Amino acid sequence: MTIQQADYLAEISEQYSVTEVTEVFQPVEVDDRHSKYTPLSGIRKWIRYAWYPIIDIISVIGAIAAIASVQHQGISWIDLGILLFMFNLVGLAGEAGMHRLFAHKSYKVVKSLRIILALAGSMTGEAPILEYVAYHRRHHIYADQEGDPHTPHYIASEKLLSRLRNIWHSFFGWKYNSKTNQIAAPERYAKDLIAEPAMVMINNYFYGIVLASFLLPTLLGFLFTGTASGTWTAFLWGGCFRFCVMTLMGDLIIRVGCHLFGTRPFIDQANSHSANIWFLAIPTLGLAWHNNHHAFPGSALLNIDWWQIDPSGSFISLLEKLGWAGNVKRPTPEQIKAKRFNPEIVG
Repeated sequence: MTIQQADYLAEISEQYSVTEVTEVFQPVEVDDRHSKYTPLSGIRKWIRYAWYPIIDIISVIGAIAAIASVQHQGISWIDLGILLFMFNLVGLAGEAGMHRLFAHKSYKVVKSLRIILALAGSMTGEAPILEYVAYHRRHHIYADQEGDPHTPHYIASEKLLSRLRNIWHSFFGWKYNSKTNQIAAPERYAKDLIAEPAMVMINNYFYGIVLASFLLPTLLGFLFTGTASGTWTAFLWGGCFRFCVMTLMGDLIIRVGCHLFGTRPFIDQANSHSANIWFLAIPTLGLAWHNNHHAFPGSALLNIDWWQIDPSGSFISLLEKLGWAGNVKRPTPEQIKAKRFNPEIVG
C-alpha cells in the first residue's frame, strides 16, 4: 500500500477499522473558547529539534551518575521506591493511557481519570499527546510500509550501512525528519483530541510536564529524607535513570526491536514485521507483545494467550472492575483463531 493509494480514509481497506482510526476523520466541532492547537512551525520547530537531544543527554548523564553512585553508597530503599513509583506511574499512563486509551480508543474512562492519564502519560517525553496520537495512528495504517513515520525498514536494502541507518531512523532520526509532521498531522489524525480543550492544553504544556517528571521525584526525595543528598539521588534515580530507561524501552526496544526480531504467532493486520519478545513483556508493561498488538490493535488487553503477562492490561482490567473504565475491547475467540498461525522467527 503506497501513500497515493491510501491518501484518504475511504480508500483504506476495512481491515483497519478495528484500530478505530476511522473516527478521527469524521467532522468535529472545536470549541473556539479554549486553547487551540497550532501546527509545529518556525521557532517552535527549532525548539523541538533542540529539546530532544538536550533532555536525552541530561537523562543519560544522570543515569550514568546514578549507576556510578551504587559503588560508593548503593541505592537506598527510598530511592528504589521512588524509582519504581515513577516508572509505574509514567509507564502505565503512557502505555495504558497515551497508547491504548488515546491512540486506539480501546476503552473509555471517566473524564477526571482521562486527564490524569494524559498528564502522567506525557511525562514519558515521547511527544506531545496530539502529535503522539497522530504519529501512532498513521504508524498502524502504514505499518512498515511507505508512509510509516518510524519504521526500521525505512530504506529497502540488505546492506549493513542501510540497516544501521534504518535503526537510527526508527530510534531517533524520525523526530528530525521534516516530513514527519507533514504526513502525520494532528489536524488529520487526531481531530477527536483537538476537539477536547483539556487535551490541547496538555499538549501545549508538554515541555513543562516533562520537566515536572524530573521535579516530582526530586521533591519526593526531599520530603522523605530532608537532605540534599537524598534529594539529589532521588533526582538521579527517579528522574534521569527512569527517563533514560523508558526512552530506550519505547524508542529502541519497541520501535526497532519488536519490528526486527521475535515471534509472530498472529497474522498482522497490515502485514508488517511486528513481533513478540516475551522476556521484555514485563519491563515494557505489556507492549513487547507487539505482534499481538498489531494483530488486534483495537484490543485493550494484549495477553491473548493465558500464560502471557500484560501489566497494562491488568491495570485496565482493574479500572474496569472498579467501575472507572468501560467499553473495554477484547478480541473474540473466533477472531483470535482466524488470525493465528504457527509461530515463526523473524529477523
